[in-house]
Amino acid sequence: MRGIVIVCLAPLILSASFAEAAVYRCVGPTRIITYTDLQCPPHHRQEDAPKTATDIIRLPPLSDSEVTLLETLEHERNTRARARQREQQNAAQRQKAEQAERQKWCKNRQATLEEINRRLRSGYRLQEADKLKHTRAVLREDIRRQC
Repeated sequence: MRGIVIVCLAPLILSASFAEAAVYRCVGPTRIITYTDLQCPPHHRQEDAPKTATDIIRLPPLSDSEVTLLETLEHERNTRARARQREQQNAAQRQKAEQAERQKWCKNRQATLEEINRRLRSGYRLQEADKLKHTRAVLREDIRRQC
């Protein structure tokens, strides 16, 4: 809340030091209005800004209850920001753990595939042929999809 107040009042506060500077109202070709202390670009229509647009707004000081409210809001915002940061860190750690687990799974699948290929090259019984070839095909597909 305090940040919003500061952001909103910053142009007014800064303009106080340049109170004598000219302010121009520039109307662009698409009818977008901008205020500047410089001359308007050639393709913009330039007008003097109304004096009321550059007047300084003087605000009364904040009461104790308003100060307390602002402090409470800032504390809550900081608490939510810390919780969000912890949540992001936890998510990153979970993602790292999942990635490590996936790599371990892929490594185990690859080792199993190599073992099946060794068995197919070294010889096998006729009854094992279909099972070994099917397992090899399933492992290759798993590795292709997951790794």
